[in-house]
Amino acid sequence: MHTMNRRMAYLVVIGITLVAGLLAGCGIGGSSAPTPTPTAAPTRTLAPTPTLAPLIVPPTNTPVSIPPTPLPLAATQTPLPNLSMVKLTARELPAGFQDAPLDSLRKATLTEDALTTAFQSAGVYARVINLTGFQHAQKNQLVVFFLVYPLLPSEKTALDAQLATPETALKTWGNALLGAHGVANARLLTNVDKFGDKSVGFTTVVAQAGMPVRADTVMISRGAAVQVVLSYYPDNTTPVAVTELAKLYDARLATTLTPK
Repeated sequence: MHTMNRRMAYLVVIGITLVAGLLAGCGIGGSSAPTPTPTAAPTRTLAPTPTLAPLIVPPTNTPVSIPPTPLPLAATQTPLPNLSMVKLTARELPAGFQDAPLDSLRKATLTEDALTTAFQSAGVYARVINLTGFQHAQKNQLVVFFLVYPLLPSEKTALDAQLATPETALKTWGNALLGAHGVANARLLTNVDKFGDKSVGFTTVVAQAGMPVRADTVMISRGAAVQVVLSYYPDNTTPVAVTELAKLYDARLATTLTPK
């Protein structure tokens, strides 16, 4: 058991390092400003600033033309559904997945706040919620799920129009999720246009420490929510397919939105 735990911890570190190198190498959001060195107060010494390259930083792509100020919910409008329970667990995923360490996700800036900032920079002012991450030790795969919710009607209309044309979706959202360098090497995924109201997927690869690492992304629009599935793994290996993961996630949201 101790040997297995050490191996799992080792593979988690490798997986997170690969992902960090991937998206840092892809340049999501352009180059980040260096972290200033904090000045020690006379009576205490501050902890050193973490040096792990962030995975998600606000992108610098041109914002989508969507009204920037959310409108209040009208008194006569149907209340939005509560999606707080739309989360997958490791037991619902294919065999081999376990919860990813939260501290590793935070160090990689895979947090709801960081991702919310990234989407707001791309023109969507809903918040990222229900973020969960899982690792597959044998496949060295890291997957992340989250919702962007609630979309305004104008955001929903614009997003569905973008996702209806994969090339437009890649141009608009590829920069936010893959970075400029990632988009340059990206191609559209097949068999991902069958989920939700509209859906699209991208894949890209980048060399990290001499090893090609692949990043797959699926975006699904359903109702007033956007579902996002991110999957990272060494290239030329066989991961759990991102389409299988997206199908599970979309089914969970569809069940929640279906009237009882």
